[in-house]
Amino acid sequence: MSYYENKWFKNFKTKLVACNTYDNSELLELEFEDTIFFPGGGGQPMDRGFISLVSGGEVKHRYKLEDIREVDNRIKHIVSRDQVLSSDKISSDKISSDKISSDKISSDEVSLDKISSGDIVCLMELDWDHRIDGMQQHTGQHLLSGCFYKLFKANTKGLHIGKDVSQLDIDGEFTDEMVKKLEDYANDQISRAINIKNYVLKEGDSLETRRPLPSTDGDIRILEIEDLDINACCGLHLDNTRDITMVKIKRYYKHKSGTRFEYLAGKRAVDYLLKRDRIFDSVLNKYSAGEDNIIKSLENIEKKKDDYYNRSAYLLNELIKKDMEIYLSSAKSNAKGLKVIISKFDNEETWYLDSLAKHLVESGPLVLIFANKKQGKYMINFMASKTTISEHTYIDLGKLFKSLANEYPLKGGGSKFSASGVYDSEKNIDILLDNVYDLYIGVL
Repeated sequence: MSYYENKWFKNFKTKLVACNTYDNSELLELEFEDTIFFPGGGGQPMDRGFISLVSGGEVKHRYKLEDIREVDNRIKHIVSRDQVLSSDKISSDKISSDKISSDKISSDEVSLDKISSGDIVCLMELDWDHRIDGMQQHTGQHLLSGCFYKLFKANTKGLHIGKDVSQLDIDGEFTDEMVKKLEDYANDQISRAINIKNYVLKEGDSLETRRPLPSTDGDIRILEIEDLDINACCGLHLDNTRDITMVKIKRYYKHKSGTRFEYLAGKRAVDYLLKRDRIFDSVLNKYSAGEDNIIKSLENIEKKKDDYYNRSAYLLNELIKKDMEIYLSSAKSNAKGLKVIISKFDNEETWYLDSLAKHLVESGPLVLIFANKKQGKYMINFMASKTTISEHTYIDLGKLFKSLANEYPLKGGGSKFSASGVYDSEKNIDILLDNVYDLYIGVL
């Protein structure tokens, strides 16, 4: 097939030999004398593109390729019946040099769903960006697999070429130093511009490959990168390592019994590193640092941040101590010596209330009820320490909260020692807070 023999063709003209409805759907299944559309294989995704009918040297109807299937060594092209682009968007120089006659189509109204058979000329247009990306990722994988094996005797267990990043599963465990060595070595092989051989193994020939050859009656295609990798693979590959451009390991982590590597090759790797370089430049500009001292600058900033944090924590602790004295001195007590603090706030900082509440409930037998107004609603919190609950077993803040919710627009809940929710109103909040101790002294 021409997807092997003419893998650098971006456009290709051939004859339609069969057209059938696909799987009782609105799709059509087309077969051609030859094709440049690779159906996928060896971990590499299938090609994408368009198929057009040609008449009088012009493209008359254009259809999107939806899927490609290989059945009994025959390539089935699945297309939609709907046209996607008119002929005036296609340059005629893509078809003018081909020797296949296009006079078989006499009417501009001919469309694929009207064809049952016949000698129809079609133009295949390959999504070249998708094709070259697939070849770069796939050939990059072979290069990496060969380098892993040569440097560490680690074999490849699996491959997935994804839309944004590809995954390579390798036997064994690796350190940062080993991965850096691997990445540097692989890119050195790219710069050597090694010719890559792709061929069909002749019947009866033997070959020492990185992995055992498949058992098949069909052709066995071989990829060979000098002494780096010799392996059976039915995918499409580049002709020279320089065409890979570069490889980049994004990250790696333990996966099952081995290690999974996420990698980029070709344009993906270049775009990724250019993006990182722009980000790095932004960081240098933001912190007025040079490439050689940016780490030191960030370490100094981190140290200053820690100093500020420690000072802030000290000042907050002193503030909390003073506020605690005020709240504890004004706290109400029930008959069993349990203090109850009830307080209302207007848009107070949550971090401050959380810290104050934590210190108060740990100061002794105490139940705390805070109401903090936020955007016309009150955030209600009931709190007590576990020690308080163990000493005053009759306390159940969740039960108290639930009983209040039966009389007030209060939503929420909690446990014996903590309950919280939203008071969905501004009305009667003072009544609730002022009378909660008196109303529920039996509960407390």
